Formats: sequence, C-alpha cells, structure tokens
Amino acid sequence: MNIKKIVFVLCLIIGMSAAHANNAKLISISFKYSFKHANSGTDINTRLKIYVDDVVKGVSLEKMETASNHVTIQIPAGTHKIRAVIESEFEHVWEEHTIVNEYSIDCVYLKEMNFTKNFFVELIFDLEKGTIVKNDGSNSGTFYNSY
Repeated sequence: MNIKKIVFVLCLIIGMSAAHANNAKLISISFKYSFKHANSGTDINTRLKIYVDDVVKGVSLEKMETASNHVTIQIPAGTHKIRAVIESEFEHVWEEHTIVNEYSIDCVYLKEMNFTKNFFVELIFDLEKGTIVKNDGSNSGTFYNSY
C-alpha cells in the first residue's frame, strides 16, 4: 500500500469515528417535584439544580415552595451519577435545602445507573417525613435518605 492510500484509509476511519460520536443517543431525564406540608405563611422561592457526573446540567425555573415544578435535561446514553438538589433563596442568596443549612430535611436525590432510555422521576419533599421518591424505576413510593 502506498502512503496516499494509508492516509486516506486513516482519514476515513477517523471521520467515521467522529460521525459516530456525534450521533450518540441522547436520553431525557425529567424531574417533577413538589413539597408536602409546606407552610404558605413562610413560602420560599425554590428551584431544582441537576448535576450529572458532578457538573451542573440543568436548573428548573424558580417557583414558590407551595407550587409544584419540573425540569428536563438531556444526557448521552451510558452510566452517569445524577444529583438533584433543591436550592432555596434566603435573603437573596441561593443555598442548598439541606439540614446542614438549617432546613428541616435534605431535599436531595442521588442516582447512579446506566441510562439507556428516557427516565422520569417524581420527588415529594415532605417537610414532616423526609424525601419520597416516586416513579424512578427502583424506589417507587419509598422514603429516600440522601446522606
């Protein structure tokens, strides 16, 4: 084989690999969340921030704690570590809604798995009982401890 043919074959292989990488399957992950036993007299502004492999990939719109909310992100198919955490606005500063920050419960969801199809999670942050995970395929209707 001459050099031109070798270079041509290598370029062809590299081009096909790049095209395959650009066509990686994207998976949608949708979160719906609400608070239970939230006091309308002390209603606070909240949002859900989603980390994928420790990188922020999405943030929901801001809504009051007494209103349900949702957000959808897209990730490449494969194994990923998901962390979704409620942030609350306190004195114009956003902070994680966790016991460490003096909130009544940790509003955190953790999941690591191989994502091969679209994924839906419903979270209920019960301020009296803790976080309830519904419809995530493995913890349906069970309480979830984030730490």
